Amino acid sequence: MKLIFTHLKPDIWQYKVAKTLRKQKIETVSVSLLECNRKMFDKAFNKIISLNLPNLKPKTILRKALTSPSGFIRFFYYLLTIKADAAICQGAPHYLTALFIRLFKGKFPRIYFPYDMNFSRYKNPEKFFPKREIWGERYSFRNCDGIITKSLKEEISSLPENFKAKSKPVLAFHCYALDEWNQKFSRQVKLSSKDKEIHIVYCGSYNQPEDVLATPTKEVAKKIISQMIHFHIYPTSQNIDKKDFDYMDPEKKFRKYIHVQDYVHPEKLSEELSRYDFGLHYAMGDSNIKPQAWNYAAANKFASYLEAGIPPIVNREATIYTKPMTEQRFGIVIDNLLEIKKRTANKGYKKMIKNLCDYRKKYSVEKHIDEIIGFIGLLKKQ
Repeated sequence: MKLIFTHLKPDIWQYKVAKTLRKQKIETVSVSLLECNRKMFDKAFNKIISLNLPNLKPKTILRKALTSPSGFIRFFYYLLTIKADAAICQGAPHYLTALFIRLFKGKFPRIYFPYDMNFSRYKNPEKFFPKREIWGERYSFRNCDGIITKSLKEEISSLPENFKAKSKPVLAFHCYALDEWNQKFSRQVKLSSKDKEIHIVYCGSYNQPEDVLATPTKEVAKKIISQMIHFHIYPTSQNIDKKDFDYMDPEKKFRKYIHVQDYVHPEKLSEELSRYDFGLHYAMGDSNIKPQAWNYAAANKFASYLEAGIPPIVNREATIYTKPMTEQRFGIVIDNLLEIKKRTANKGYKKMIKNLCDYRKKYSVEKHIDEIIGFIGLLKKQ
């Protein structure tokens, strides 16, 4: 079997899935436009086909086409002649996904993996996204042969009827944990074992006030450090403005509790995160978001916390995670950020860790990878 993954550049979800498939002797191919960390992704893909662009600015693309025309020719020749059993076309940007879906029409099954569905979350997506993205998401849902969601299948029911998504085969394949990244619990590595204080970590996008899909990170940090809890932030790429620190701690009472960490390679992230006591996944936004959107707020950071062996702290609205956390008792469900101090002071931490380790054995890519293989088989029979 041969499976193609398309995207701007490979991401962690693709890495985990492709690497696990490759262990099962399935050929995996990455097709992308931007530069990527080949040293890492070569472990997951048999082949990486990329234009290796630093960005998608028109000037950059034109310059690359003029200075390296042979590279452009090889890239598009490969796309036109490629043979495979299926392609997982991932967005965003969704207009790029739509172009791949159109290009592969009639060649093999095309699976649309939107990662985040704008139309299932925003009340009026047209207010927040350019027309090409609106077109891309609509076209991809209408014309794909199957859909993968990293959340629950029920999220598809939130899409407009004219997307025709409800009639398509759907696979819910979460951002599962990767077994080889799992860390064993060790009290000695915990920062809290040295200062006897609670340390919470957040890894992911540093959300700004204009990001209506999420509470601004500086607002989250302000409420956490006001409880004299150490809050460690691992931003994916964004720089944090000095004014944000002044907002988090205007009177400079709690400055020692806020920590902005340097980038950590994904293969080393779980080891790094294992030093902390809890991992935060707080999924809330403003009135532009559909009320049920938080039920489906899935993110790779949740798997990162499981891999690190640290219990997640999740707001009650994110039922995709609060339901198993409550049933399996391996994390903390909160109604607001200001109750974290009280909720993390319980004496059942060791039991919580044991339950977490039991749960992540089931919540792994390796345990679920046959679902993708079966899904591709189903689409090929149609």
